Amino acid sequence: MTVTQPAQPRFGRMDLGLDHVAEGIARATDWLLGLQHPDGYWCGELEADTMLESDYIFMHILLGTGDRGKMERAVNEILRHQNEDGGWSIYPNGPSNISLGVKAYLALKLMGWSPDDPVLTKARN
Repeated sequence: MTVTQPAQPRFGRMDLGLDHVAEGIARATDWLLGLQHPDGYWCGELEADTMLESDYIFMHILLGTGDRGKMERAVNEILRHQNEDGGWSIYPNGPSNISLGVKAYLALKLMGWSPDDPVLTKARN
């Protein structure tokens, strides 16, 4: 019978420093559980990209049900998140995303914005 030795990692021991990893996991778990509400949930701000505002405008324009004031607030939110390059990103400080940019552009057009408006020109470029 041949006895096979366990394979040795080529780049050092895999278990070296595991106590630090376990300690980090325990600290992170304690911190997260410390934020939990006694009823069992966590409360935090919900953040999303401007796709929700664009979809809100699309839906209400399509159905003819929109409150103009609320749709204008959605436009303001879309404008607030336009990147320097003219596009919109799917997460804060992220690169522009073509799909999101097309949705934001169309939402602004549906709200009556002219293609010659500097915001839309910047988005096209």
